[in-house]
Amino acid sequence: MKENSAILIRELAERFAALADETRLRILIRLKQGECNVRTLSEELGVAQPSVSKHLSVLERNGFVTIRRVGTQSLCRLSDPDLMQICALVCDVVSRQVRTRAKAVIGRNLSPFVSQVSSSKRKPIKE
Repeated sequence: MKENSAILIRELAERFAALADETRLRILIRLKQGECNVRTLSEELGVAQPSVSKHLSVLERNGFVTIRRVGTQSLCRLSDPDLMQICALVCDVVSRQVRTRAKAVIGRNLSPFVSQVSSSKRKPIKE
């Protein structure tokens, strides 16, 4: 049983490593809209076509996308749309964490200012 767990953990680590790239995540988000050729992906993402192809290769090798050849075009799509549910879940968690941190940082940075303003005596405005 431990051997199976070790294999699963290794496989999961490889999959998550494949997702640990901004361009690959952008590709997946774009492919959520539907099948797309490599040239269009390159143009829409503003990334050189050879770079897009390299990232697609990593995503395909890890089971996230399927690439099929039609004539001279390579058409890409998500291999399993359910994979985007994982991305959505992680995005929700990260978004909450970022908001919480931002509130804490803003509150901490404003605290000295707020206490100075509230504790200072106001002088009357001369007209």
